[in-house]
Amino acid sequence: MVELINFKFSFYLSTNNEEKEVTPKSLYMVTALLIQHGVMKLEDVYSLLAPDDAEISRMADKEMRDAKEYVRKLNIVSTAGKNEDDEKKEEAGKDKHENNQKFGLLEALVKVGDWRHAHKILQQLPTYFATAQPDVARAMCSLVHILVDPVYQAKSGLCSRIKTKTHPRPDNDHFPAPAQSSADLNSLVVPILLALGPHASQDPVLLYKMLRICKSGLGLKETDAMEDDTGDAGLYYLTLTLMDEVFLPSLSLLTYNCCLAEEIWLVLKQFQYEGDTIVMHPVLLRYKGTVLKAIKKLMQRVAKENVKPTGRQLGKLSHSSPGLIFTYILSQIQVFDNLIGPVVDSLKYLTNL
Repeated sequence: MVELINFKFSFYLSTNNEEKEVTPKSLYMVTALLIQHGVMKLEDVYSLLAPDDAEISRMADKEMRDAKEYVRKLNIVSTAGKNEDDEKKEEAGKDKHENNQKFGLLEALVKVGDWRHAHKILQQLPTYFATAQPDVARAMCSLVHILVDPVYQAKSGLCSRIKTKTHPRPDNDHFPAPAQSSADLNSLVVPILLALGPHASQDPVLLYKMLRICKSGLGLKETDAMEDDTGDAGLYYLTLTLMDEVFLPSLSLLTYNCCLAEEIWLVLKQFQYEGDTIVMHPVLLRYKGTVLKAIKKLMQRVAKENVKPTGRQLGKLSHSSPGLIFTYILSQIQVFDNLIGPVVDSLKYLTNL
């Protein structure tokens, strides 16, 4: 069986594949099911997949270097227009992981619910590099939806007349049983969310669900359905972990989502929070540079005559990165006193966070 799987995977990377077909998802799913049911071992298959771990590590290092270079170039004033060749290179690089067989098998293992083997693959790869792929991140979010569904139905705090979408467990005997308590959340759900990190932003609905569960754990009353809820000490510490590793980094990648910012603030204000949520990740570094560039342009246009439009733009930017934006604003108004009045008038468009 291993030899047959090896032949199948190697064909799509060989010169015999004249039509340059990518490895089909059906092959990944069959392999994942064979591993899940014990027909073959992950170790026997993993070494046959391409590219090797050293090459993936080099790609991750290159992405980090490119992100740092992107931020550096934003601080350089240039009168030349953007090079069209650079734009083409960026577009061409979007599908560079399309035929990455390790990412494909990882996605399939998550889809069939074999988190134990999927986690082993993640441990072999650079942190957040595999989960940065949209298909892998969405598969992990779908798995969390299923595992967290019973707890969410019990602790969402929503009115009983509001119909919520359910996520039933697939018809697979080897699929993990959904969580029933906060202890199950710690063992089943939290490891997946921590592996996702900022890439939980692929599914904002999942973030809302987890925030509502956390609010229940803190004993916060949202509707009459939660009046008798005294809170859960286990969820209290779980909330701190998720806030630092998942919620705040994900918010940074969700631009203009003021509703999520309000939900996070309702939870965050319950803590004496002094955490440092800076994560050295290429996507977050690029977004930080983009936000700084946008706020610099906006601050150059701030005046008494255009308080309303600039205030709205400032509000939109502050939804996802309030700390970054206000650090820059404070540095500017300390130098230019005439900005104080327009900036204060613009603050009425901000969220509580």
